[in-house]
Amino acid sequence: MESISKFFYRNTETISFAIGIILLPLILGSGFYLNVMIFIAIYSITAIGLCLLTGYTGQLSIAHAAFFGIGAYSSGILTSRFGLPSSLVFFISIVWVGIVAYLIGIVVLRFKSHYLAIVTLSVAIIVEVIIKELSSITGGAQGLSGIPYFSLGRIVFDSEMKLYYLCWSILLCILIFSLNLVNSKIGRALKATKEGEEIARIMGINTPKYKNSIFVLSSIYAALAGSLYAHYVTFITPQVAGLPFAFEIILMIAFGGFTKIFIRSSRH
Repeated sequence: MESISKFFYRNTETISFAIGIILLPLILGSGFYLNVMIFIAIYSITAIGLCLLTGYTGQLSIAHAAFFGIGAYSSGILTSRFGLPSSLVFFISIVWVGIVAYLIGIVVLRFKSHYLAIVTLSVAIIVEVIIKELSSITGGAQGLSGIPYFSLGRIVFDSEMKLYYLCWSILLCILIFSLNLVNSKIGRALKATKEGEEIARIMGINTPKYKNSIFVLSSIYAALAGSLYAHYVTFITPQVAGLPFAFEIILMIAFGGFTKIFIRSSRH
């Protein structure tokens, strides 16, 4: 009982926010504003991941649009061209991006500051070019259409109301997890890494391990958001992995606060 009480106390704002999100469709109804809220949820998932990496760990990445695109195209191709169930594809996309991000992170996270930004910028450009060139699989510049709605068993999320609750449920779970992560021992290690890697190493923190782990986690967030996006709009183009979207994600966390995942997040 005590642990449950602590959980509710530590997540009071988040729970209040969740209640508001549940009731919001009753006010908005279906239509334009509900559509906007779905996109807000999808983009927020990506932004939270980049906030963990950049805001709390101090690693500026411009590659997250690429992971968003990989997640979107993985889900789109496997469901529309191979007929795999979207719930299975959802899991496959996340695992696939996690592996790719881990391998990329081993290389790119050796760089720091603007050098890291330049290297990850290259990753974003390469992914977009690959998507365009593999036109027989991805549809190339014309895009990939015919992506089915997300389904979970017999439940098909084929309406804005259903997709709204799906996307926001996932976002709220990620939000609670991320808030507790940054206030844990791992979060303190990430903040120490941001303040100074050499000092963090002296304190016994394995900075390469933490940087790569959070890079993979934030990339998985982006892939998850990309999968949701693909199954919502049912049509994707290489622009989902393009540089304009990469900079839009950075602007999201810049306007919201690099270390402001949520209301009670604090700057350190």
